[in-house]
Amino acid sequence: MDGKTLKQTLTDGGRVYGCMLSAMASSRFAGALKGSTLDYAIIDTEHGSRDRTEVQQLCTMLKQSKIAPVVRVPVPKA
Repeated sequence: MDGKTLKQTLTDGGRVYGCMLSAMASSRFAGALKGSTLDYAIIDTEHGSRDRTEVQQLCTMLKQSKIAPVVRVPVPKA
C-alpha cells in the first residue's frame, strides 16, 4: 500500500494494519516484511536517534515491500 492509498482507505472508513519501528536500526529485515499483510509502518524518530540516512533507508525498504512508511518526527522544544 502506498501513502495515497493508505489515506484514501482511512478516509473511506476502511481498516489498515501496521506497526511501529522504534528500535530497528537497519533494513536487514526486508525479506521478512515482503509478503506481509502490513499496510503501513511508523518510523519513530521522536524517541530515538535516527539520522536522515537511516530514515531514508527504512522508507526505501518499506516501499519496496509495499508498506507505506509513516515517519513520526520530534516536536522542536520551544
